[in-house]
Amino acid sequence: TRRSSDLLSAALAAFPSVVAASRNAQIVILNEAHHVSAHRAFAGEVAVALAQQGFTTFAAEAFGTANINTNQSVRSHLPGAPITTKTGYYVLDPVFAETTRRASEAGLSLADYEERWDQRSQDPSFDVKATAREVNQARNLIEAVLARDPKARIFIYCGYDHVTESEGPGGLW
Repeated sequence: TRRSSDLLSAALAAFPSVVAASRNAQIVILNEAHHVSAHRAFAGEVAVALAQQGFTTFAAEAFGTANINTNQSVRSHLPGAPITTKTGYYVLDPVFAETTRRASEAGLSLADYEERWDQRSQDPSFDVKATAREVNQARNLIEAVLARDPKARIFIYCGYDHVTESEGPGGLW
């Protein structure tokens, strides 16, 4: 369709700029719309290019598993090992499973950082819950990656507003 063609053209045009801007970065953050698998295909291309630039980690909230406190299968995943549903909910999307496989085969370790059940705010306010989730995700990234290697180069893949740096629904994300 015309819209798909336009999206592909835009992604192909953006790719060299994203890779070039990442050359000296320690952390690169890319977001997606959870319902658009094409975003995940683009992320796979970016992951491989960043691995070639010395990035060490592919972190995604999508690796979190809501019903357990930690996702040890992701933290102990070996490059080239099969990607399974234990890797996280969103690998049920075959495009994200392929993106994850490509990142792993390129040498990137996988890291989950989604807020765990035991970290969730019990406050009824959406703003408080959203802020707490952002803080917990940042803490989980530090624990999973930076506490072990402060010089790790991380490609963080997140959904929607997690990359926003401006006021919006739920406050400052």
